[in-house]
Amino acid sequence: MGVFFALLFVLLASRIFYIQIVIRRMILGSVRKFSEIKKLRGSILTSDGSVIACSVRGTRVYKRRGRTFKRSEINFLKKSGILLPKDIKSKGRSLLSSFVPLAASRILKKHLASKLEFIPAQKRIFFSGKEYKPIIGFTNSDNVGGAGVEYYYNRFLEGGKPEIVEIDATGKLLISDDPEVLRAKGNDVVLTVDSKVQNFLYDEVSKIVGEMSAEKGYGIVMKPATGEIVGMCFVGPQGHIYLKNPVISDSFEPGSTFKIVTASAVLEEKLVKPDDKFFCENGSFQFSGITIRDHKPYKWLTVKEIVQYSSNIGMSKLAAILGRQKLYYYARAFGFGNYTGINLPGESRGMLKRIKKWSEITPYSMSFGQEISATPIQIIQAFSVIANDGILIAPRIVRFVRNPDGKPLRRTKVTQIRRVISRNTAERMKDFLRAVVESGTGVEAKIPGWNICGKTGTAQKFDRKLGKYSENKFFASFCGFFPEEDPQILIFIGVDEPQKQHYGGSVCGPAFNEVSRKIIDYYGIPPSQENSPVALNCAGGKMPPNRDNRL
Repeated sequence: MGVFFALLFVLLASRIFYIQIVIRRMILGSVRKFSEIKKLRGSILTSDGSVIACSVRGTRVYKRRGRTFKRSEINFLKKSGILLPKDIKSKGRSLLSSFVPLAASRILKKHLASKLEFIPAQKRIFFSGKEYKPIIGFTNSDNVGGAGVEYYYNRFLEGGKPEIVEIDATGKLLISDDPEVLRAKGNDVVLTVDSKVQNFLYDEVSKIVGEMSAEKGYGIVMKPATGEIVGMCFVGPQGHIYLKNPVISDSFEPGSTFKIVTASAVLEEKLVKPDDKFFCENGSFQFSGITIRDHKPYKWLTVKEIVQYSSNIGMSKLAAILGRQKLYYYARAFGFGNYTGINLPGESRGMLKRIKKWSEITPYSMSFGQEISATPIQIIQAFSVIANDGILIAPRIVRFVRNPDGKPLRRTKVTQIRRVISRNTAERMKDFLRAVVESGTGVEAKIPGWNICGKTGTAQKFDRKLGKYSENKFFASFCGFFPEEDPQILIFIGVDEPQKQHYGGSVCGPAFNEVSRKIIDYYGIPPSQENSPVALNCAGGKMPPNRDNRL
């Protein structure tokens, strides 16, 4: 009996050992776990097909747990460009590189496959320079969009849920060791931006910022009828990575570009006629303890001339006729104090105070662009009202999202927000704005043969430390469109704190002129007057020689 129990004990012990050790190892060896690997992030392209951001496959390389390297292997890793950690001699698992290109990965696998682990990874590559950074933004170390288009369209670029892959109990991938087997890719985002227009714009804004020793420069080119942004740039000291796009997030007092609102309002309300005259006080007007000044001493000016010569005094008298309620109403209707809705993150709504917070002088100051702040995108959107016969259009910078097969998944649409003024009022304002360029404050923007409509802006910057407007810090700007009879292109140029000159016409007018000339030649926009000498010499929209031969 004792022998029987002894034999039974041995058999049970053997069975327990078999179950706990042998079977356990077999089970662990066949355990399947699942891990997520992101799809290859989609690309960002311009409307003309230039790739400005894309991702490539590679690997993340680890040292296997329990493995050590020989001196020759360490030297090989160094020659391969691997930055070795300080604890390379330890037996723990450690990350050697977060990204190694596929070709280099294959070489490493050939020599050190038993000591290295290779996990599929990807890297974002930007083919664009500084001219696109504020638009497209950036991605973080996990390939997640952190700003710009990368952030706003992150879920489309990622392409939905990650791929599911199998791993065993040791963490080894149960797929081919070549990451190229992971074929799934995210969606591409195609911008409205044209790469050639973007280059024209960025070059000219950079040039004028440099010539004027300015702090910053802003530029936008827009198709007014559709709201498509075909060019958008920022030139400034904020470096290569922007958490926000300054063109839609920076706000400032617009100055005289805001005068289109006041002038449009009094015409729309039929409170004045274009030829009604107002006395402009010879350039200086005392009102309620403040002095309103013009850049030149004007006497009697018509409503059209008030816009043409940018009289602050004349505009403040128009505001007195218009009244607070109507001025506020039209400012809101033109889009000030509200988001434009452009498909980018970080937009500012600017500042338009409620009427109850206005002082006695606010209506007069605001009539010529003080006591209100706006972003460049808001200003160009406001001008779209005049260009589009009275209708406010939402700007957009993405044309469509397409899947990896090239099929559009989501198209952006032309969005007409509201009618702001009548077609008749818009036509009158076009006439006013053409006079600005033909013989007013915007003559630097004039291009013979093409009817250009535009408005200058010269805004004194408010010095918060002194509690008053600065005598030597300005924001200069020019916004305009062409041709008058069929507006196709709308351009905004803004320069912050120019040093050598400060008037919007003289600072930004030449840059507007240069960008317009290049766009006219690029798109082949024909002259306005078909039988003019310029038109006869410019078949197909080719430009006449430039004044200073810069083109």
